[in-house]
Amino acid sequence: YSPGDSSSFKGGGNAHGGGGMLLQHRFCPWDGTEFRPLETICKVCGNPRSGSRYCGKNEQVLSKLLLPAWERVLWKKQPYEDNYVDKTFLESLVKNANFHEYDMWQIFKDSVVVTQHLAGTVVFLGISYLTNYQALS
Repeated sequence: YSPGDSSSFKGGGNAHGGGGMLLQHRFCPWDGTEFRPLETICKVCGNPRSGSRYCGKNEQVLSKLLLPAWERVLWKKQPYEDNYVDKTFLESLVKNANFHEYDMWQIFKDSVVVTQHLAGTVVFLGISYLTNYQALS
């Protein structure tokens, strides 16, 4: 949740006519347990997560009320689940970055060169073996 993230609060008025944003509480008001981003019920006392209206325009106060922005780092302790990912998680994914489409005839020509070299090596070794043992006259 961040100040610019519209999913962390709901706008609109309340029953008493006041405006502002409805912010989800970061901590349970009954036992002080910190909520995870998607939790709606306190895991300790079982009470539902509630919210309160914020009518101010001060970004510093708003950022303290909301959860810190999720970062894609493992070394930092964050108030999110271990398997939590946000909307931007797959933005840096590059599919098939090193993919190269090969032509069938080019592969065939390249394999002929290798096969010729191996065949020449086998013929050379065979002739030198037979020459050393005087099987050839």
